[in-house]
Amino acid sequence: MANRLNIKEDQRTEFKLTFQEKVIETLAAFANTSGGVVYVGISDDGEVAGIETGKETIQKWLNDIKLKTQPSIIPTISQHTLDDKTYLKIQVQEFPIKPVSYRGRYYKRISNSNHQLTPSEISELTMQTLQVSWDSYPAINANMEDIDWDKVRNFISKVNKTGRFQLTNNLEDSLKKLKLINNVTVSNAALLLFAKEEITYNVHVGRF
Repeated sequence: MANRLNIKEDQRTEFKLTFQEKVIETLAAFANTSGGVVYVGISDDGEVAGIETGKETIQKWLNDIKLKTQPSIIPTISQHTLDDKTYLKIQVQEFPIKPVSYRGRYYKRISNSNHQLTPSEISELTMQTLQVSWDSYPAINANMEDIDWDKVRNFISKVNKTGRFQLTNNLEDSLKKLKLINNVTVSNAALLLFAKEEITYNVHVGRF
């Protein structure tokens, strides 16, 4: 039919009639998997129902997504029309620092649905992030004072609960063991995972 998109919901595609909390959850799941697009104004079967947008709509959505995800994700948002009906595409790439949380919970994308990560899966994604080579480079203009040690303590607790290996309660020693810090430098990974101030990664924001 003319008023339907010629695509289906899958690993990287989601349809929503309106912008809602589930949209942000899905974006976080995409960021933790292989990226994807949420189409807003589209029914489950791909029909373009349309959506009303105002002057500040896009900026409000971007702010909601940024504030409710950690590390913050800023997707590309673009507006489209089909048969005089407006729909929007919200696209996010796979995030380099994982896992990304939505309201403190972590999700991944499997087939056409979101699945909450187990503590073991959270730990596994985090450890995969730490093994990315560029993460080990020293962060520019950063030092120990930039680290939120409560975040470090929470991370160590999650790692220890998996039983894969044990980190000590000495926070600095544990980060040194993971090669996230040394006596003089803080790595990019340490800053992105444990910074006091929110760190975002630069992506293109679509305009129309």
